Amino acid sequence: MLHVPSDFFENYQDPMFVFDPVTRKIQAANAAALKFYGYAESVFLSKSFDDLVSANTVPSDNPAIQHRDSLGKTLYVNVQISDIRFGDKSMHLVTVQDISGTGEADDPASRQMINLLRAELSETRRRLETLEAALRKSEGAAGAQGQHAQAGGESFEENAGDSFFTKAEQVMARQAAQAAVTDAEGFVREAGEIANLGGWGMEMASRTVRWSEMTAAILGDPARRTVSVEDSLQFHAPEYRERLTAAIEAGLTQGTSFDEITEIVTPQGARKWVRTTGKAIRDAGTDAIVGLQGAFQDISELVESQTQSSVLSLRLEETLEGISDGFMTLDRDWTLTFVNKSAAGLVRRSQKEITGRCIWDVIPKVVGTQFEVEYRKAMSLGETRRFRAFYEDCGKWFEVAAHPTSEGLGVAFRDVSAEQVRDEKLKILEIAIGRLNDLVIITDAKPLDKPDGPKIIYVNDAFERLTGYACDEVIGRTPRCLQGTGTQRSALRRIASSLRNRQPVRSELINYTKSGEPFWMDLDIVPITRDDGQVTYWVAVARDISARKTEEQRISVSEERFRLIAAATHTVVWDCNLKTNTICWTENMVDIFGYDASNINQDMTWWDQHIHPDEQGDVLSGISSVINGEKNNWEARYRFLKADGRYAHVVDQITVIRDEDGSAVRILGNMTDISDRYDLEEKLRQSQKMEAVGQLTGGVAHDFNNLLAIILGNLELLKDGLQGDVVDKRDAMELIDAGITAVSRGAGLTRNMLAYARKARLKPVDTDLNGVVRETELWMRRTIKSNVTITTALQEDLWQIRVDQGSLQNALVNLLVNARDALTGGGRLTIETANVYMEGEPIGDPSETVLVGDHVMLSVSDDGIGMTPAVILRMFDPFFTTKQVGKGTGLGLSMVQGFVKQSFGGIRVCSELGKGTTITLYFRALTERKHTTERAAQGQISAASDQIRRSRILLVEDQEELLALFRKILETAGYDVTPANSADLAFAIFEKDPTFDLVLTDIVMPGQLQGPSLATACREIRPDAPFIFMSGYAGDATVSGDGLTAEDMRLMKPVSSAALLKAIRERF
Repeated sequence: MLHVPSDFFENYQDPMFVFDPVTRKIQAANAAALKFYGYAESVFLSKSFDDLVSANTVPSDNPAIQHRDSLGKTLYVNVQISDIRFGDKSMHLVTVQDISGTGEADDPASRQMINLLRAELSETRRRLETLEAALRKSEGAAGAQGQHAQAGGESFEENAGDSFFTKAEQVMARQAAQAAVTDAEGFVREAGEIANLGGWGMEMASRTVRWSEMTAAILGDPARRTVSVEDSLQFHAPEYRERLTAAIEAGLTQGTSFDEITEIVTPQGARKWVRTTGKAIRDAGTDAIVGLQGAFQDISELVESQTQSSVLSLRLEETLEGISDGFMTLDRDWTLTFVNKSAAGLVRRSQKEITGRCIWDVIPKVVGTQFEVEYRKAMSLGETRRFRAFYEDCGKWFEVAAHPTSEGLGVAFRDVSAEQVRDEKLKILEIAIGRLNDLVIITDAKPLDKPDGPKIIYVNDAFERLTGYACDEVIGRTPRCLQGTGTQRSALRRIASSLRNRQPVRSELINYTKSGEPFWMDLDIVPITRDDGQVTYWVAVARDISARKTEEQRISVSEERFRLIAAATHTVVWDCNLKTNTICWTENMVDIFGYDASNINQDMTWWDQHIHPDEQGDVLSGISSVINGEKNNWEARYRFLKADGRYAHVVDQITVIRDEDGSAVRILGNMTDISDRYDLEEKLRQSQKMEAVGQLTGGVAHDFNNLLAIILGNLELLKDGLQGDVVDKRDAMELIDAGITAVSRGAGLTRNMLAYARKARLKPVDTDLNGVVRETELWMRRTIKSNVTITTALQEDLWQIRVDQGSLQNALVNLLVNARDALTGGGRLTIETANVYMEGEPIGDPSETVLVGDHVMLSVSDDGIGMTPAVILRMFDPFFTTKQVGKGTGLGLSMVQGFVKQSFGGIRVCSELGKGTTITLYFRALTERKHTTERAAQGQISAASDQIRRSRILLVEDQEELLALFRKILETAGYDVTPANSADLAFAIFEKDPTFDLVLTDIVMPGQLQGPSLATACREIRPDAPFIFMSGYAGDATVSGDGLTAEDMRLMKPVSSAALLKAIRERF
């Protein structure tokens, strides 16, 4: 039965607790146990030993079992159980060693043996001290009485010659001695009751021995109290009798005291170790020895304790030498009094070399570190210090427990470098998991099918953010706390089946927050297994997919709605995957175009092959430019081949879907059959033509009247001459030629009118735009009042375009008629053509068409009343007109827009109220860009750079991108450019330095000054300051006044580098 000192129990570095073997309830625990299991003391003492044992533990001889802490976490431990005396009861002492983090624990038997040996050694030491104190007390009492007996008696010898009184005196002296001996026996008896100690006395004369009751009890013969000396010796084992006899004889003859330890054999056969002490009793008068008296003590327990202590000490030393933990003891002068082999090995010294030396001399590198600080605190404060520190000299982490002792300090330490690395990795992993946006839940593996289910032992921060549950609210609970009425039972059954089979599982599940709000999770559960294949934990990673599910539901509803709409209209939806080059169509493809969507070849080439050959190239080129550009929306009109062999007119609205890098991955299109609408538009277009013909009637009639007047006049002259026979042949021929010429001109005019008015479908052909403009302008002049000046600016070498010429002429007529109507009080009307290169910029509202590459521009400008923004927004709406009732159908511009879109072009409108309007049409050029413009510009730059390198230009443009572009063009050409992003800043620069060779400025800019007012202000400083103006508004580019002079050049954006440099050279 062990006795464990309380200070050792409390300060021991490993977990230790005591429990009742009957009730299994825990009675006491040290601080290490409370920390290890994570309980407050009051809670821990309410537990039973079985509460700590994990349900996964299988009884076996293996000391490594599974316990669980307050959070339900499984702990792998070695456990040693010993019987101890706790108060007045027999209890079990449990010593626990944590082996969770290592592949194999230190030898648990060695560690437990140390604990047991330390406890037993302390108890043995206490018993020895108690017994020795009692023995000293009993010897003192017996010695005092022995001296009293010796002083009160003497040897009694009866002589014949003595008188009666002498004999009486001798008898009385003997009686007194006997009384003294009797008193001494009383003291001995009292001592025996205290210390298992008896007394004895021997009379020399009778050679008899008397002993106390305790002595008799020790000898195992309580009935006999007096025996002869020889009989008394028979109680002692034979090997001790001779030595004891010699000691007695020496005491009787020489008065020598003795103290002998022998072994006795009781009548019952029991062997006991006894201590026999004796001293001579002398006569008080004669000082003669009359007997012996001494103590007789059962020291079997003492001898056994000493023997056990020696064995335990040896085993303790052997154990301390054999364990892997380092252990050393120090005295209060910091001298190493004991160092085990492991500790010596860690400092790379021999035990003999360092034992007996100062620790600070042996291990100087710990001076000033946490080791020294904690050791000194333990010594000075008298408290156990536990810490973990890094010892740089050997590059290892140690877990240290420094226990204060009465002699100094006991230090136990072990290498925890592997644990430190593991802990750091776990800490990093925990931080990383804690910061994930995905939920992480870790549970025990069991029980699966019980109502409480596997217990949660860990959740990360994302769990709290999403569910609203704090960590401590769910630890120890089952994940089923997140389930609700909407949680899919079929999914739960599938998950449970996978878990029973120890298989990973993934599922989408509806769970609920703390507040009861449902949310969707993409749940991925995987098992964590031991080497033996047993599942110990389940790890679940879940991602909130509520937004995705909502979007999927929205898309599903949208797709259903779209399907219904498509079924109710003449629209087919198609989806093209650009990665796989496959396309799929909606089911109503069969109803609208006669094709069964399920039987259509999903290759993209099927769609290509069903586009009308005349429009295939333009459609594919346009969609390619959108895919490779930045815009995501595009619209095309083309003819699509139906299953019955006819072509349907369709409008295809296309949306490009891009990935994170901006690359196109899918195209969605909705293709609407507008054949009926197209036929109606054709009728409306013809009607619009007839309206235009009606408007042209006056001018055409004037031309015909003039022609008829010529014919009539010449015929009358010819008639008169023939009647009078006064005309000669040459004059007659001149009159006839004049008539013929007039007839030819009338025929041409009639032909043009018939061509314009004829009803025909669009037939795109290669077209010279300048030729169409000249022809249309020729016979349109008669319909325009004389107070309107018509000017043309047609670029030479204009690229050809592919359009329907009749529709082009109709569009131009509509633009000219609208421009004429805007010039109510007269003004200027300008027709301009030019080659332009489009950089992928959108061509403004309402079409938002994206144009890329070579194009030909046709613009019609006027300086009339202009339009408000509200009118501009609606100007292309069918039947919208600002003219008086009966003056217009509102279909002209709508038809112009339809024609341009059908020709894969774009329209740009620039208008400002009170200043005028410019409408520009863009058509794709029939040429690949060969950078001829750039090469020409470079040649012009090279040729002129020598003479213009010193020219200084003040460049004014509020658009930063254009400012940078123009500056680069000019500086590349050799000009010295000073930029300004506003007219106000430009005037401040010019005011300080008016010596610029040229001011190149935009017209419309933010700020107080505009382009024209900037020119006015600068010319007040320098009247001859040259200006070139640029603007996207045609009215600004064509109207003088407000600071612009006739000499000022005007450029309309977009302007090419060649045109810009050419204008600058001309201005110089």
